Amino acid sequence: MPVPPGMKNRVAGFVFRRMPFLVSWSATYRNWKVEEERLAEARLRRAMRQPIDAGRPVYRDLSGLPRPATLLARAIAFYLPQFHPIPENDEWWGQGFTEWTNVRRAKPQFEGHDQPIRPGELGYYDLLQSPHVRRRQAALAKQYGLEAFCFYFYWFAGKRLLEAPIEAWAADEDIDFPFCLCWANENWSRTWDGREQEVLIGQQHSPEDDIAFISYLARYLRNPKYLRVKGRPLVMVYRPGLLPDAKATSERWRAWCRENGIGEIYLVCTQSFDLSDPAKFGFDAAAEFPPNNMGMAPEEGFVHPVADDFQCKIYDWSELPVRAGALPTPSYKLFRGVTPRWDNTARRMNRGTMFVNTDPDLYSAWLRSAAFDVGARFDDPSERLVFINSWNEWAEGAHIEPDLTHGYAWLEATRNGLESDADADRVEPADLVHDLADNLPVSRRKIIVVVHDLHRHGAQYLSLSFVSALHSVFGYDVATIACGEGVLAGRFATYGKLVDATPGEVGEDDLREAISGLFQDGYTKAIVNSSASGWISPYLAEASIICIGLVHELPEIIAAMQLETGIRALDEHAGTVVFPSRMVEHRTAKEVLGHDWRNPLISPQGLYKRDGIASLEEKEPARLRLCAELGLPDTVRFVVGVGYGDRRKGVDIFCRWAVAATRADADVHFIWVGGISEEMDTACQEILTDNPDARGNLHFVGFRNDTGYFYAAASLFALTSREDPFPTTVTEALDAGAPVFMISGTSGVEDLSDSGAVTVLPDEAPESFVNALDALFKDPQNLERVAKEGLNIARSRFGFRSFVGDMLRLLDEPAPKISVVVPNYNYARHLPQRIASILSQSLPVWEIIFLDDKSFDDSVAVAKELLHNCSIRYRIIENEQNSGSVFAQWQKGVELAEGDIIWIAEADDWAGRDFLKTAALAFRDPEVVVSYTQSNQVSGEGEILAASYLDYVADVDPARWRKPFVTEGLSELANGLSVKNTLPNVSGVLFRRDALKRVLSAHMEEIRSYRVAGDWCVYARMAGEGKFAFDPRPMNYHRRHSESVTISKFGLAEWEEIRRMQECVAGLCDVSDDMAKRAENYLNHLAERL
Repeated sequence: MPVPPGMKNRVAGFVFRRMPFLVSWSATYRNWKVEEERLAEARLRRAMRQPIDAGRPVYRDLSGLPRPATLLARAIAFYLPQFHPIPENDEWWGQGFTEWTNVRRAKPQFEGHDQPIRPGELGYYDLLQSPHVRRRQAALAKQYGLEAFCFYFYWFAGKRLLEAPIEAWAADEDIDFPFCLCWANENWSRTWDGREQEVLIGQQHSPEDDIAFISYLARYLRNPKYLRVKGRPLVMVYRPGLLPDAKATSERWRAWCRENGIGEIYLVCTQSFDLSDPAKFGFDAAAEFPPNNMGMAPEEGFVHPVADDFQCKIYDWSELPVRAGALPTPSYKLFRGVTPRWDNTARRMNRGTMFVNTDPDLYSAWLRSAAFDVGARFDDPSERLVFINSWNEWAEGAHIEPDLTHGYAWLEATRNGLESDADADRVEPADLVHDLADNLPVSRRKIIVVVHDLHRHGAQYLSLSFVSALHSVFGYDVATIACGEGVLAGRFATYGKLVDATPGEVGEDDLREAISGLFQDGYTKAIVNSSASGWISPYLAEASIICIGLVHELPEIIAAMQLETGIRALDEHAGTVVFPSRMVEHRTAKEVLGHDWRNPLISPQGLYKRDGIASLEEKEPARLRLCAELGLPDTVRFVVGVGYGDRRKGVDIFCRWAVAATRADADVHFIWVGGISEEMDTACQEILTDNPDARGNLHFVGFRNDTGYFYAAASLFALTSREDPFPTTVTEALDAGAPVFMISGTSGVEDLSDSGAVTVLPDEAPESFVNALDALFKDPQNLERVAKEGLNIARSRFGFRSFVGDMLRLLDEPAPKISVVVPNYNYARHLPQRIASILSQSLPVWEIIFLDDKSFDDSVAVAKELLHNCSIRYRIIENEQNSGSVFAQWQKGVELAEGDIIWIAEADDWAGRDFLKTAALAFRDPEVVVSYTQSNQVSGEGEILAASYLDYVADVDPARWRKPFVTEGLSELANGLSVKNTLPNVSGVLFRRDALKRVLSAHMEEIRSYRVAGDWCVYARMAGEGKFAFDPRPMNYHRRHSESVTISKFGLAEWEEIRRMQECVAGLCDVSDDMAKRAENYLNHLAERL
C-alpha cells in the first residue's frame, strides 16, 4: 500500500530525532541533520531579528512558503469587481471609469497620509483584459490561506452590472479557487453608500423578481468552484432589510432551489447597517461587517490636516480589535468579520472617513481571535467562517492585495492569523540559503532641517516636504529647528522633534544648549533651507554639526528682509550652498557678498507637489470641464497664473496681458489662481475699468487646493513675476503639459529656455506677449511639441526624492546615485511588479530609464501609468525600430544614465525591498565594480520555485555562495565564471557606471555575438576593472518563463556559446586544473541535453 509523501517525511523525522543511533550511518540522515541545523539557525535568527524601524510602514516581500497545511477557520474575502469599464459607468462617471479612476485622484488629507495608494504586483489591472491577474489573485489568496472570494453581485430587476469578471472566474478552468456571491442589493447613487440621493439605478422588488434572481443565480450555484457550507451553496445578501418581505423572498428562493436540483441553500446576511437576528429574514446566519456597527466615534487631534477645507472623520483603528473582542456572543449563528484598514479618501476626498493607527500584527491577532471564536462555537468545520473586508476595496482603503507601501504585509498578516501553531513555526526558504545573520542596518540615521519659520509659504512647504521625505522615504529621524513660529508647527512635529529657535524668544545660551543636545543625540548633519535661516549656521558649526545651505532668494528680497548676515554666514560655514539657478548664484554673489561663493552648486529643487498629467490626452477633457465650470463656450483656451498675487508676482502685468490678448482673440481667457494683495487688486481693477470689454475674459478664482486642475486645462502658463528665483509653479505647469512664457531677467527658470517649453519674452510689454502667444496658438503641432517637452523636463529633472538624495550626498550620507535601466520588450504584464519593486526600494533610486524596444503590446502605456506622478526622475524612451539585441539596450541605458551605479533591472524580474540597500553597500569600497546578491527562481506566473541558485552552482563550489564576500575580479573569474555564468540574472547585479561604460564600449561587438551568454561575457570583462562583491541573501526575483531569451530554447548554438565563454575566461585568468575539470564536466553534462 503506497504511503503519502507527507507521511513518509513525518515518519522519517520521528526516527531521525528519536532514534538517530539506528540511522546515523546513512547519507540521508546526514543530509537531514545538516538541513535541520540550518533550520534551527534560521529560526533563531528570526527570533532575534530586530523590529521594523519605528515610523515606517511594515513591508513584506513575497513569501516562498506554500499554503498552510492546517487552518483555524475558512477565511472569505469580499471582492469588488468594479475594475473594468462598463457603459453605465461611462455615462454616470465619465468615459473609462473604473475603481482605479477614484484611486488615482486621491490626495493626502493630513501629514503622513498614504494617498494616493499605489498597487503593487498586480498593477492597475483590468479584470476583463487581464485573465492572468485573476489567476494570480487566486494563487495569492490560496497561498496565503484564504478559503474563497465573495464577489459582490449587482442585480437590478434583471439588469446586471459588473458581472463579466464573475462569469470569467466561474468559466476559467485554470482557476480552482472557490467563490460565492453577495447580492449588493442597494440602489446605486452618487453618494456611494446606498442612500437614496441621486439614484442612478434602483431596485425593483417583486415575487417575480425573486424567482428571476434565484433562477439566474443557479448557474453559479451549480459551479463546482462555488463555496458550500454544510454541503449547501452559500448565498449572501448585503442588506436584507431593504427587501419588502425578506422572509417571503428567502422562502421563494429555498423552494425554487429544492425544486430545481440545487437542493438546500445556506443564506447569510451581512451586519452592515443593522444587527438583526438573521431568522427575522429567514436566513441561516449573519456575518459581521467591520468597521460598520462597531460603536466607534470620530476622534479629534489625531492628525494634522494639509488644507483648510478638511472635513474628514478620523477614527482609531486600534480600537476595533478591542471592541470586537468585547462583543457578546449572540443567540443566533454569527460569523466573525475583520477589516485590515479603512480610508475612503479616493471616493470622498476631504470629506472622507479614515481609520488611523492600523497595524498588520494587530489585524493578524484580531483575525486569529475571530478564527478561534468560530472554531469554538461551530462543530461543523465548514461553518467556521470569518469574513475579511476586503480583498480589493482600493477606493475604501480596505484591501489586502499587495500595494507599494506594504508589499505583501497584509497578506502575510492574514496567513499568520489563520495558520495553526505547527505551521507558524515554518521558516521562509530564503532564510535557509545563507549562513548570514540578519545584519541589515535597522537603526535610523539622524538629520536636522532648519526652517526660518512655520508660516504657510513656499520655502516652508519645501522644508516640510524635505522633512516628510527624509523621515518616511529615506528612513531618518528628523529634528526641525524652527527659527520662528507659525501654523505649520503641528505638521512638522508629525515627523519628529521640533526645536524652537525664534530670535528674541530663545536666548543664545538656550539655543547653544539645544543644538549641543541634538549633536549629543546623534544629529550631526543639517540642511539649512533659505537665507532667512542662514544666521544659525555658526551655531551649528560651533557644535560640530556639518551643514549645507539652500538659497532661494534674490537680492531685492534679501535686502528687504535684511538677510545679508545669514547669506555671509552660509558662505562661511556651509559645506555647500545650493542654488536653484545660475541667476540666483550670480546675483547674490555680486550684489550681496561682493565676491564669488566659496562652494556653490546649481540644483533646482525637485517638484514636491506632484499633480501632473499622465499624457497630453488628459488636457482636452480638463479644458472642457473648466469651460463648463465657468459657463464658457467649449472653444475657449486658457492662460493661467498661480500664486499669491502681490506686486512681485506681477498680477498687474498678467492683467495687462489679458487685456491685450483678448482684444486679439476673444476665445482666450485668463485665470489667476490664488489670493491677491490689496495693492494689486486695486491696480487690476483700474486696468479693467479702463478696459471693460476684457473683464469677462479675466477670472480671479482665489485660493484653490486643486491647482493641478487649472494647469491641466491651461494651454499656457504665464509667469509674470518681476522677481522669482525658481518658482515651483513653473515645474508644476510643465508637469501638466502647459508651456511657460516669462520675462527676460526675472527668474532662474530662464535656465530651461533652451528646451522650447519655456519662452523668454524680451520685456513685459503686452505686445511682446500677444505676438508670442499668437505664434504659439497658430501652430498646433509646435504647441503639442513644446507641451511634450515640458512634460519630459518635469519628469526627467525634477524628481523630489532624487533632489533629496542629492542633498544627502552633499552631506556624505549613504545615498548613492543609482540609475535604473529597465530594458523592455513586450513585458507589459510583468511591468507592475517590476516598477513597483523599484519605487518601493528602501534605498531610493536616483533615476529610472525605461527603454522600450518597439514592443507591440501596451508596455509604454503601462509604464507611463505606473510611473506617473512618482517622485523620482524618470524617462520613457521608445525605439522607433527594434534594436535586435538586449545588449544594445544595455549600452543605450548606460550612455543615458547620470548615476554612479547602474542597475539593469530587466522588465520581467523584480526585486526585494532591501535589494539596493544590500547590494549598493559594497560600493563604499571604491575598487568594487560589481555587486550582486543571491536570486530567487520564480515561475512565469510569479510563484517562487526555489529561493536560490545554490543547486545550480553546487558543481562549482557548494559553499562559496552561502557567505558574503568581496574578491578581486580575477578571483571571480577563476573560481566561478571559468565554469559557468555564476551570476545567473543581471537584475540581481549592480555595476559601477564608468567601468561598465568602458566595457560595453570596448567589447560590444564581442558581447553582441552571443545570444544567451552575452551577460557572462560582460561579467568576464568587468572582472578586469576591479573587485566583485556578493551577498548571499536572495534579494532578487528571477522570472524563468518560455518568453525569456535565455531559456526559450537550448541547442547546439547555445552549447557552443558556453564553450566559447569557458575558453574566453581561460584566456583572461589562470584556471586551476580542478576548475578546468569542473568546466569540462559542465560542458559534457549540457551535451547530454542536446
